[in-house]
Amino acid sequence: MGTINYKSGDIITLGLNTDFEVDEDVINELMELNDFTREDAEQYERDMYQSDAQDISQAIIDDIVDEIDRLGYFETWVNIKLEYGYYDGFSVVVNKNYTLEKNKPWSLEDEDRKEIYNILEIVRTGLKRLTDNYLDVCYPWWSTRFEEGREANYKAIDDAINGAIEEIEEAV
Repeated sequence: MGTINYKSGDIITLGLNTDFEVDEDVINELMELNDFTREDAEQYERDMYQSDAQDISQAIIDDIVDEIDRLGYFETWVNIKLEYGYYDGFSVVVNKNYTLEKNKPWSLEDEDRKEIYNILEIVRTGLKRLTDNYLDVCYPWWSTRFEEGREANYKAIDDAINGAIEEIEEAV
């Protein structure tokens, strides 16, 4: 596989698995029109697939950030970014920008918790939109077993967001 980064988000990491089936008609057309070898045509199709996936993913991440920014919370609590893979894939990484300490003066206030809950729900919706388009590999199953597909991603997203919410609730 070798296409997505190992877990790098402390909330969740989702990635694109660039293993896809080539379209024989597209390959034949590329070979005929561009005088490509079969290998060059397959690489070209793979590059176009990945480029489209990155463009769509970045647009959705921008939508998520715009929604959070509209609420006035841009990167205050949660950071979302694309990280390019070691070979030819990429990951969408979601990190939290807050520290939870029980019974500490800098613990989250009620208002802060509500803001984070809103942001996490926006992130949940956005990540599911990404899954519907291209992202098909998810952590938290990286180290024990490989899971891919829409349902696995939806479960991972829900588990990750719910886990972040539970962590906040336990710290209060």
